[in-house]
Amino acid sequence: MNDRDPVLASVRPDRKADFELNPSQLFSVFHEYKEEVLLPLRAENCLHLCAGGSNEIDWPFAVGFTYARGFLLLHTIDGSIRLQSGRQSVSSDKDSCLLLDGRIAWQLESRILPWTFELLVFCGAPADFFTSLLSRTQPAVLASEQLPVVSLALHELLAMPEQTGQRELLLMNQKLNTILTAFCQQQTAEPVDTRHLPAYLCRMHHMITEEFDRNYTLARYEELLQISRYRLCREYTAAFGISPLQDLNQHRITEAKKMLISTDLQIQEISSRIGFDNVTHFIRIFQKAAGMTPGNYRRTERRQGCSFPS
Repeated sequence: MNDRDPVLASVRPDRKADFELNPSQLFSVFHEYKEEVLLPLRAENCLHLCAGGSNEIDWPFAVGFTYARGFLLLHTIDGSIRLQSGRQSVSSDKDSCLLLDGRIAWQLESRILPWTFELLVFCGAPADFFTSLLSRTQPAVLASEQLPVVSLALHELLAMPEQTGQRELLLMNQKLNTILTAFCQQQTAEPVDTRHLPAYLCRMHHMITEEFDRNYTLARYEELLQISRYRLCREYTAAFGISPLQDLNQHRITEAKKMLISTDLQIQEISSRIGFDNVTHFIRIFQKAAGMTPGNYRRTERRQGCSFPS
């Protein structure tokens, strides 16, 4: 069994783009499963790799992708691309990892070049269980704290030989289960029950999520709550799975992206409105999160005519 032809057929280059992407630039490895080698195992009964690859592309491109049998796992190491399906769109920026349901038709377009990436296409009967836990209409975006675990599994999978034996198939199934479980855990995670948290942590969480536009710092939280900033950081991270400053900056950057797309406000004014008193600091934080400066983000999004997903 070899998935080379159906995987290559799943990629549809857009000839209107400046550069017609050859599918082999996305997938350089195609796995083969010989029944006589695998018995009593069967590949279709396990999570298994169809194709994969790692590469760098430095020309503008646009391709469609649909692979009804399984998933596409995409890890952007550097650069950025836009993924769109109908009205839904999301960016795969530097150091991000996304999981796409192959049954949905996706459009992939370059944004920041060169784009350096790793990706896998995989399938198998156990995928149906995970599919029921994941959204079909939007890519699952991996939380930053899960990235090291998934990245390690991804690298091990990319090193798998194309000729697959029993041992390799079992390892594939194990690693792919780890990856899908990581995505599903955050998709199905219940909201934090704040009823049993100390009042000062609940107040801090409210300030971060609802009042992120104010000029809050750890020193200010310490002053307002009369609790050591080190204790606040430790307990907040334990309760919410993210540090206070990371949480605060995530809310600020999300709001900044909306303003950049939907308004003509100057960068300095946006910085001030979302709680940064230093525009240089805002630009540095934004660039780290989005892979580009606020000005470049605005120009890129408006040139592509993308609206901010609700």
